Amino acid sequence: EKFKSIDKFLEKNSVYCGEVLDENRLILGTFFGLIIFEKSGNILQTINKSNGMIDQDVLFIYTDENKNIWKGLNNGISYIQTNLPFSLYNEKNGLHGTVLTAKKFDNKLYVGTSAGLYYKENNQEFKIIDNTIIECWHLLEKNNNLFLSSSYGVFRIENNKAIKLLPE
Repeated sequence: EKFKSIDKFLEKNSVYCGEVLDENRLILGTFFGLIIFEKSGNILQTINKSNGMIDQDVLFIYTDENKNIWKGLNNGISYIQTNLPFSLYNEKNGLHGTVLTAKKFDNKLYVGTSAGLYYKENNQEFKIIDNTIIECWHLLEKNNNLFLSSSYGVFRIENNKAIKLLPE
């Protein structure tokens, strides 16, 4: 029962290789990409061509002493740094424009781009903060508040809204 989602994935994807990442996480390389899951059966991440890999045929996996993942692919070697606190985010996740600033605040990831200020909670897609379809230059946390400097002035971010404090 608890491995139902992994079984469903494996029914559609041939496994080429596998590796133990740490005492709780396992990795499988398939012709559709890479799947990282917990020993309990919970899928943590699926990585393939649609979310950043250059080729999704994972023929070989090696984990180094820092728990980074090296993958042998059809057309080269790819590397995943697992100890970083972020993943690949782009338009497929709702993020638009050129990234200019980012900040984790109040259990949300805020990303300021050339097209606005976006926020993301947990595994949801990015959402734009109202009143911020502007160039967002810098995010600053001060006294438990989040501030945004932009091409249209300075804003305080509160309850997923931008409140203008200073003009441009």
